[in-house]
Amino acid sequence: MEANKTNLKTRSNRIFHSLLKKLDPVLHSHLVSQGIQPELILIKWLKCLVSREFDLKSLFEIWDYLFSGFKPELVPLTTTNTDHLHLLDYLSLALIRHSRTSFLQGDYTDCLMIAMKPLDLTEAAPIIEAAELYRRLLRPQDFPSTPLVSLK
Repeated sequence: MEANKTNLKTRSNRIFHSLLKKLDPVLHSHLVSQGIQPELILIKWLKCLVSREFDLKSLFEIWDYLFSGFKPELVPLTTTNTDHLHLLDYLSLALIRHSRTSFLQGDYTDCLMIAMKPLDLTEAAPIIEAAELYRRLLRPQDFPSTPLVSLK
């Protein structure tokens, strides 16, 4: 049990202090200045695999993406990573940035309320697209030189 807590805290810290800091230093700096701990925002997404944030149909799309790396309209030609649970890190970034404006306008209490309140998202596509964009920006080594092919 203790190792699980340590792993969650380590992952939360990496997402928050490494990935978010690189992607959005202004948001990261604001949250740190307000005393927001990474696990306060991230633990609910990491433990529940974002199940509280989406309606059922969208949740299945998110889980398809998370567990298989499959995004319905895009098929990767090749992949260098077959463990797709790292995608949860980028989904988490997309969810944090979804509330970016609210976080930036808030003090400690406001940020806590934003973090604890379910987002009630009804569409998975914008979050998946943002997660993929962030992954491409932060982990270009995951992508072959050949771009994704659209099925549309």
